[in-house]
Amino acid sequence: IWGDMNKMVTPNDPIFWMHHVMVDKIWWEWQQRDPKRLTEYFGFGATLDDDLWNVNAKVRDVMDTESDGQCYKYER
Repeated sequence: IWGDMNKMVTPNDPIFWMHHVMVDKIWWEWQQRDPKRLTEYFGFGATLDDDLWNVNAKVRDVMDTESDGQCYKYER
């Protein structure tokens, strides 16, 4: 299957969205196993207090999918 996963038009490919939804779900399941993980974040030179690009929020504001900013929960 020749998709668009390696181009600037990647979001045009439906598989792009299925892939990222699955990554989010796995992340959520990992967080649920230990409440301390809700605020764990590892990145090169990044912290929970870093501002997100083009959004009026910090990294810590979007770490929990059930927080005020996102408000969604995955089913098991």
